Amino acid sequence: MSPPSKLKDPIAEAREHYRAGRRSQAEIICRELLARSPCNDAAWQLLGVMALDVKREEFAVHAFMRALD
Repeated sequence: MSPPSKLKDPIAEAREHYRAGRRSQAEIICRELLARSPCNDAAWQLLGVMALDVKREEFAVHAFMRALD
């Protein structure tokens, strides 16, 4: 019998990376999710939060608007 899968929800994993200060890993996960599903509101929201962290306000607004679409 195989051990239980330890696969996580990608957004949960991205949030963990973000909270741990691994923003580049979090961004990679979000962008991979958006490549597969361009309307993933959670990925857009997290990208918006990360953009605000580095003062990229224009992109943050864009990301938050996409999250609300």
